[in-house]
Amino acid sequence: MRLLARLEGLTMRCAQHVICVSEAVLDLCIGHHGIPARKCRVVHNGIDASVFHAGQKFTNGLVRLGFAGRLEYGKGLPYLIEIARWIGTQPTMRLVIATTSDVPTTLKNLPGVTIVPGLAPDQMSTFYDMIDIMLLPSLFEGFELVTLEALASGVSVLGTRVGACDVFLRQGVPWVSELPTDTSDFVRQAASIFERLRRNSDPARMHAFIEESFSTERFCKQIRAQLQLRDS
Repeated sequence: MRLLARLEGLTMRCAQHVICVSEAVLDLCIGHHGIPARKCRVVHNGIDASVFHAGQKFTNGLVRLGFAGRLEYGKGLPYLIEIARWIGTQPTMRLVIATTSDVPTTLKNLPGVTIVPGLAPDQMSTFYDMIDIMLLPSLFEGFELVTLEALASGVSVLGTRVGACDVFLRQGVPWVSELPTDTSDFVRQAASIFERLRRNSDPARMHAFIEESFSTERFCKQIRAQLQLRDS
């Protein structure tokens, strides 16, 4: 990983322009790799929202939480394990985990927890149809696609201040809430957080927000603009 980081830094220093997918990545490039700020531009990631169906959420007494990604420390695995154990004691809650990682024993056979292994990217819409709220306990993200995909699917997001989640929290996007730092605070605040997200849920508007502001077309257009700037 250190070698890869050095190669990334060398590549960026040799480049005329550096495209950063988020403000957090921009800060990393400037602060850690020493890339001049004048070379860097932020272009947020985009997705094809048409792949995702924004169905109604919070339609019964259950609150269905979801996690998608690698089961590792940087993705918030210790936090996820604590939440999964707690959900196992809550009859009105469920947790769905979509991952390609080996599942640790601590997450196996927990009441109310379903593991969906090996979903391909083009199958993720099935996962989002199964949940109401996306959990993002990550320690760092660039500009994670799962947040965009979740919102395009009408799924509310509850995450840490990283990547796209942080951008949306700072913008006051009503379908995104901050995940409490400590799991004990999460347990104490869960009911009020879930109720706020339920009240704000508007799948059609959520889908339109991503489709209009975070499309692949917008992303490509901004990249092309940077390439033209380079060639001018």
